[in-house]
Amino acid sequence: GMVKPMMVDMGFSLSKIGFWGTILGSLSSLVGAALAAWLMRYMRRVTALVFFNGLQAFTTGLYALIAWLYAHAYVLDGWELYAANAIEHVAAAMAMVALLTVAMDYARAQHAGSDFSFQVCMMTILGGIGYLASGYLAHSLGYTGQFGLSAGLGLVLLLPIIWWGRYFK
Repeated sequence: GMVKPMMVDMGFSLSKIGFWGTILGSLSSLVGAALAAWLMRYMRRVTALVFFNGLQAFTTGLYALIAWLYAHAYVLDGWELYAANAIEHVAAAMAMVALLTVAMDYARAQHAGSDFSFQVCMMTILGGIGYLASGYLAHSLGYTGQFGLSAGLGLVLLLPIIWWGRYFK
């Protein structure tokens, strides 16, 4: 949730943020979703969740690196941030495909629509809380700290996925 505010604070124009951050990000998400759908035909659910979410945590770390470089007077040409944004959108879409596939697996056949909708609503609520928290974290830790903490937390949260995979084979 803090990528676009960081872009604004770094002085990128709104038109560039709109095009590179939103249009390129959306196209990258489509590529990630298609890639994940294809890969998941050959992967166990837990493997996809761990790999795709780990990739997203790593790519979130790219934002921390860019924020750190910017804070230490490295002159950004823009491509670095746009490339990180595109790569992160690919990884995020891959993680989302894996997560929503597992959510659908847990939906009861006779109530699949309502079960899946409830799960997505809960995910949206938790995501909104995360966006709110990220604003406070970015304010107190700076963008480098906020994205670094987010990447680290993303890696730590792979542990419950691994546990789930072992427990529920």
